[in-house]
Amino acid sequence: MAPHRDILGRYEDDLFGIPVVILNAVIKETDSRGNETITIPDEEGLAAAIAMARALCPIKLQADDIRMMRKTLGMKAKDFAGALGISPSRVSRMEKNTQGLGPFSEQAIRQFVCARLKRQAPAINYDPAEIATMEIVEGDVTAIEFERVRLKMAESQTKTDEWDLAA
Repeated sequence: MAPHRDILGRYEDDLFGIPVVILNAVIKETDSRGNETITIPDEEGLAAAIAMARALCPIKLQADDIRMMRKTLGMKAKDFAGALGISPSRVSRMEKNTQGLGPFSEQAIRQFVCARLKRQAPAINYDPAEIATMEIVEGDVTAIEFERVRLKMAESQTKTDEWDLAA
């Protein structure tokens, strides 16, 4: 008997440490024994979209957010520190929440993450000026909703499915 496949209308989880809702994209397969498998399409693209969405959210970055962003970039702490012009020990302290972020560091991390991940998450709107003028507030991040959208890539004239923030 072939597995039964459903596309879930709504799937909620803490992916990469961020509360996320995925609309109309997650595939649930149930085999003949009743075992369920969940498949999220383009997990790398989703990770990039989550990191960018978190960077664009004006709630103060936490240790887990910084670690998730660095790992999504595929960077070691030493390389991340070098790109930001800070010491590796400072990155370690930020990721362990033993040293807070000042406004300049917070802005630099957000700008760096969005600039580096824009190609991996082309549907996420990113304006550097938005981060430059962002007022950072304390609080908890609420679930961020994502959906798959069809984009036409200008340079190659091909259509691709990409992750975007749900309207």
